[in-house]
Amino acid sequence: MLHDLIPLLTNRFHLATPDLYGFGQSKAPPRGAFGCTFDRLADDIAGFTEAVSLERYAFYIFDYGAPVGLRLDLRDP
Repeated sequence: MLHDLIPLLTNRFHLATPDLYGFGQSKAPPRGAFGCTFDRLADDIAGFTEAVSLERYAFYIFDYGAPVGLRLDLRDP
Protein backbone atom coordinates (compact mmCIF):
# COMPACT_ATOMS: atom_id res chain seq x y z
CA MET A 1 0.00 0.00 0.00
CA LEU A 2 2.94 2.33 0.51
CA HIS A 3 4.90 1.56 -2.66
CA ASP A 4 4.34 5.06 -4.10
CA LEU A 5 4.99 6.89 -0.82
CA ILE A 6 8.16 5.13 0.29
CA PRO A 7 10.40 6.41 -2.56
CA LEU A 8 9.33 9.97 -1.77
CA LEU A 9 10.56 9.65 1.82
CA THR A 10 13.75 7.61 1.52
CA ASN A 11 16.05 10.55 0.85
CA ARG A 12 14.95 12.28 4.08
CA PHE A 13 14.20 9.41 6.48
CA HIS A 14 15.34 5.94 7.47
CA LEU A 15 12.21 3.87 6.88
CA ALA A 16 11.07 0.68 8.56
CA THR A 17 7.80 -0.84 7.42
CA PRO A 18 6.94 -3.87 9.56
CA ASP A 19 3.82 -5.80 8.56
CA LEU A 20 1.18 -6.67 11.08
CA TYR A 21 0.43 -10.39 11.24
CA GLY A 22 -1.53 -11.49 8.21
CA PHE A 23 -0.89 -8.28 6.27
CA GLY A 24 1.63 -7.51 3.54
CA GLN A 25 4.20 -10.29 3.27
CA SER A 26 3.52 -11.83 6.70
CA LYS A 27 1.41 -14.84 7.55
CA ALA A 28 -1.36 -14.87 10.10
CA PRO A 29 -0.76 -17.13 13.09
CA PRO A 30 -3.11 -20.09 13.50
CA ARG A 31 -6.47 -19.08 14.94
CA GLY A 32 -6.34 -19.22 18.73
CA ALA A 33 -2.54 -19.42 18.86
CA PHE A 34 -2.05 -15.68 19.25
CA GLY A 35 -4.13 -13.29 21.32
CA CYS A 36 -4.56 -10.91 18.40
CA THR A 37 -5.61 -7.70 20.10
CA PHE A 38 -4.50 -4.16 19.36
CA ASP A 39 -2.66 -4.12 22.69
CA ARG A 40 -0.78 -7.30 21.76
CA LEU A 41 0.08 -5.94 18.32
CA ALA A 42 1.34 -2.74 19.97
CA ASP A 43 3.52 -4.86 22.28
CA ASP A 44 5.04 -6.60 19.28
CA ILE A 45 5.71 -3.39 17.35
CA ALA A 46 7.27 -1.90 20.50
CA GLY A 47 9.48 -4.99 20.64
CA PHE A 48 10.41 -4.43 16.99
CA THR A 49 11.43 -0.81 17.65
CA GLU A 50 13.61 -1.99 20.55
CA ALA A 51 15.13 -4.84 18.51
CA VAL A 52 16.23 -2.47 15.75
CA SER A 53 17.28 0.22 18.27
CA LEU A 54 14.83 2.92 17.26
CA GLU A 55 14.99 5.52 20.00
CA ARG A 56 13.08 8.25 18.20
CA TYR A 57 10.58 7.63 15.45
CA ALA A 58 7.38 8.81 13.83
CA PHE A 59 4.49 6.68 12.62
CA TYR A 60 2.50 6.87 9.45
CA ILE A 61 -0.67 5.21 10.65
CA PHE A 62 -3.82 4.30 8.78
CA ASP A 63 -6.51 1.66 8.64
CA TYR A 64 -5.97 -1.39 10.86
CA GLY A 65 -2.58 -0.19 12.06
CA ALA A 66 -3.93 3.11 13.40
CA PRO A 67 -5.10 1.67 16.75
CA VAL A 68 -1.68 0.05 17.14
CA GLY A 69 0.21 3.29 16.47
CA LEU A 70 -2.08 5.31 18.72
CA ARG A 71 -1.56 2.87 21.58
CA LEU A 72 2.21 3.17 21.18
CA ASP A 73 1.96 6.93 21.17
CA LEU A 74 -0.12 6.92 24.34
CA ARG A 75 2.40 4.64 26.05
CA ASP A 76 5.42 6.77 25.18
CA PRO A 77 4.56 10.17 23.68
